[in-house]
Amino acid sequence: MAQFISRQYKLDREIAEEVYDAIMETLNPVLWLTDQEVQTELKRIGEQTKTKTSARVPDLVDFSFVKQGAKELGL
Repeated sequence: MAQFISRQYKLDREIAEEVYDAIMETLNPVLWLTDQEVQTELKRIGEQTKTKTSARVPDLVDFSFVKQGAKELGL
């Protein structure tokens, strides 16, 4: 993701990693995305790249291990 941020916004990799960390802390403290959030990102990426995808969210992401880890840590 940091590499994407670096390319997308023409930032040094180190700065992109800091941006990523800040975004994750601010926007997503649970470290996973809902299906709707993933779908929104897919749509945005498709619009930017002028590509279409027929991929379904469950085929692309699986946050079950993150949710299990958060549960075990009491988060």
